[in-house]
Parts: sequence; structure tokens; C-alpha cells
Amino acid sequence: MKSLIDITSSPVAGLLDLLLQDKSTKRNIIWATDSYEALGEGFKDKEA
Repeated sequence: MKSLIDITSSPVAGLLDLLLQDKSTKRNIIWATDSYEALGEGFKDKEA
């Protein structure tokens, strides 16, 4: 499957920290589900 947006590209990667930040606590948003773990590396709560 081809990606529509390359999230590792220079202009996008720099914005991810800002976009994934909880605006009230200034901390990163945490996934509240493990449904994505089957997708592999980068989708698990804690990487080994």
C-alpha cells in the first residue's frame, strides 16, 4: 500500500511533535489502545 503522506519527510517530521502534543498539558498524546500493535514496529506502547 502506498502512503499518501511520508511522515518521515523533512517538513512533516518537524510538525509531528507539535501536532501530537496535548495543548492543555504540553505533553505528548498517548495512545489509549493496543489495537495497532499488529501493524508492527512503531505502533507498540513500548518498543523493545
